[in-house]
Amino acid sequence: MAIFNKTKPIPEQEAEGEIEQIYYEIRQTLRLTGVPQMFCNWAGYGRFLPLFWEAFQPTAESRAFEAASDRLRAMAVREAEPLGKLDLPASVPLGEGQRYHLCASLDFYHYLYPKLLVLTSAVRLALDGERIGKAETEERERIERGAPARMIAVEWVPEEPQEPHLRALFEEIKKTALLPNVRNDVRTLALWPDYLIEARKRFAPIIAGSAYQEAAERLYEWARKEALDLPCPIPLSREKLKAAGQEVEKVAALTMQFEHAYPRFILDIVLLEREWKEPDELISSPFPAATRPAVLAGGVE
Repeated sequence: MAIFNKTKPIPEQEAEGEIEQIYYEIRQTLRLTGVPQMFCNWAGYGRFLPLFWEAFQPTAESRAFEAASDRLRAMAVREAEPLGKLDLPASVPLGEGQRYHLCASLDFYHYLYPKLLVLTSAVRLALDGERIGKAETEERERIERGAPARMIAVEWVPEEPQEPHLRALFEEIKKTALLPNVRNDVRTLALWPDYLIEARKRFAPIIAGSAYQEAAERLYEWARKEALDLPCPIPLSREKLKAAGQEVEKVAALTMQFEHAYPRFILDIVLLEREWKEPDELISSPFPAATRPAVLAGGVE
């Protein structure tokens, strides 16, 4: 079982000053309507989040990073194909509005999690001394900023809900959790408790199978390959963090937990998405990114 840190995360709604500004830049650059939990956890570690964002922001806005995430997403759809179907819509009736909200929320996570896996892989590799990127001597394509108009403002229930049945469910989830927090997509699915409860039942035999575990491992390894191939340097070494007075080993351990968790999250979302969409549709990004004007070396547009 993972050993979780006791550092308090900084939720998006509680952020102030520099952290609030970085959260804004994360939303704009990664094209999201909310700040993922991982960044809130990182924000609890002193100067780590500002140092990370300074190092990673050029990569985050690059077409290369978006394309790497798209390839990982497509791979996940293919990996999920042999895992079977959940057949949830037939067993959990939902109204038209509920179906729209649910599917839009799944699209959000289908877009998000591959990006976060490539990102965490890059951070871990950088902390382990691997060289990522190269000197930029050519034009670097950047993607547009800001959340897509079709992206839902994702919602989730509190991590400590008032409803007794949800509180009991979350406590059960925490017993086998891969992360220090109840994952955000689970908190979103908890908006439809019957759907979440039935989904957990149907996921259980799939997750326990070797095919699921092997698929997750292949996604993990592929994400590391994509991270190593990113074109922009990521100057985020342990030495740099130690010089800034950061708790490097704790940050590295937390980042490792996220890196190992995200392949499973990606597969879970694909399996849920397949209840509503065909694989050919899921292979493509739910929110394709347009291109911003190219930037030449030295920052001249």
